[in-house]
Amino acid sequence: MELREIGSPYPNAVDLSTVTGRANEDIKLAHKVAVMLQHEIISEGLCVGHSLGTAAEIRSRYSVGRWALREAVGILELRGIARLRIGRGGGLVVMEPNFSDLVNLTLLYLYANRGGAREISEARRSVITAVVKKLLDCSPSSADPKCLGDVDQAIDLPRFLAAQTGNGAFELAVEFVECVREACAPSRSATDDWENYGKNLWLLICRNEKDAALSKLDEFLTSDEQRMAKTWKGLPELSKRSGAGKLAYRLALEILRDVVENPDRSDDFFGSEADIGMQFDATAEIVRQAIRLIEDLGVVAPRRGRYGGVILRPPNTASIAALIPHLLAQKHLSVATCFEAASFLGDEITRLAARRLKETGPSKNRKSLLAEDYTDAMTIDRKIQAYAENPLLISIERGMGFYSYTIEPPVFAKLLPMERVIAMSRRVLEAVEAGDVEAASTATRERFQWMSVRFTTPGQAPQ
Repeated sequence: MELREIGSPYPNAVDLSTVTGRANEDIKLAHKVAVMLQHEIISEGLCVGHSLGTAAEIRSRYSVGRWALREAVGILELRGIARLRIGRGGGLVVMEPNFSDLVNLTLLYLYANRGGAREISEARRSVITAVVKKLLDCSPSSADPKCLGDVDQAIDLPRFLAAQTGNGAFELAVEFVECVREACAPSRSATDDWENYGKNLWLLICRNEKDAALSKLDEFLTSDEQRMAKTWKGLPELSKRSGAGKLAYRLALEILRDVVENPDRSDDFFGSEADIGMQFDATAEIVRQAIRLIEDLGVVAPRRGRYGGVILRPPNTASIAALIPHLLAQKHLSVATCFEAASFLGDEITRLAARRLKETGPSKNRKSLLAEDYTDAMTIDRKIQAYAENPLLISIERGMGFYSYTIEPPVFAKLLPMERVIAMSRRVLEAVEAGDVEAASTATRERFQWMSVRFTTPGQAPQ
C-alpha cells in the first residue's frame, strides 16, 4: 500500500517497504501514518514546537481513524520526533531530534538480536572504511598533514576522520556507530590510537597511498574489534529519560531480557498486556508504551481476537532507520550530501554481500535474475542487502534514502531513465551472486556515479 492510498496529501508516493524495512503487507496502518507525518515534518522543514494540527485535523488530512492516529502518535513520541500537547493551542508538535534516542533504540535492538556484537562491529567497520575511501577519493592536496598538529588528542580517530570529509552525513553515521560501540564496550585511550595508528594513517591518506592507508585502517579496526569482543557488556545502558518514557524504556528492557534469556520458548506467545502488567508490576499505560516501543523494533507483534496478546518476532531496524532522517534534517544537509555518503555506504554493503556469498559459494539460483521480482531497482537493492545480513548497517543507508525522498533535489535535477538504473543494478546483483567482490564494487561505484547526475550542474554530468 502506498501513502496516497490512505489519504496522503503528497503527490509523490513513498515506498513504505523501503523506508520501514518491512514488506508492505506487514506494515501496520499506524506505522504508515507515522511515516506520513515524518514526511510532512522533514519535507516542509518544520521547526521544533511547530504544530502539525489537532488530532481531528490530522485525522481529516490523512483520512485515518482515531486509534490508528493515537498509535502513530505514540510511535513518534517514543522515537522522540513529535508529541501531543494538550490544551489551548495544543496538537501534535514537532520535537527536537534527540541523538540519545537513536542510540537507545539501537541498544534495545542489539540486545534483542543475539548477533549484536558481530553486527555493530561490521557496521562500524563499513562506516569508517567508507569515510577513509571518501578521503582517498579527494585530491591529495585537499588533505593537509599539517592539520595533525592542531588536533586535540582527546578526539578519537574515527571522529577525526569523519570531520575531515566535510560531509555532515558521514559525521552523523560515525558518531552513531561510535556511541553505540562505547555503550556496549569500553573504548581504549584516544591518545593511544593516535600514537599507534592515527598519525601514520592520516599521513598515508594525505599522500593518497590507498592500499597502505586501507591496510593501516584494517589494522586499527581489527585490534579494536578484538578488544570490543573481550569487553562486550551484553546488557545495554540506556541514557536517562524522564517521566513515563523512562519507565516504558525500563519495562521494554525487562521484557527483552526475558525474551533473550528464554530462547527455547515452546510457543511464540508472550502473553496479554494484562499478563505482562502483572508479571512486571506495571500499569496498563506503561505496558502499552513498552509494547509499542519493542513492536516498533519488530520484536513483538499484537495478536487480535479471543486469544489475543503479544507474540514474539525477530527484531528489525525500522525505527532506527526512521529516526536518522530527522537528525539529518536537523543539520540542514542537502540531498547531494546524503547521496554521496549513501553511495560509499552502498559500496560497502555490496562488498559485504559479495564476501558472504564468496564464503558460501556462488549462488545456485542465478536464473532468479530473470524472475518478475527483479524488474525494479529497489527490489534488487533489497536482495543485495539481504545477502549482506547486517540490518544495522543497512538502516543507516535506508535512513539517508528516506531523507532523500522528502527533501527537494536541486532545481536542475532530472529524472533518470529507470531502464538503465535497473540494468546497472542487475550487473551489481550478478557480481554479488557470483561472489566477485571487486566486480560487484566496481559495478556499484559506476551505478552511483551515473546516478549522481541528478546532483550535477548541467554540462558536467557523466555520460
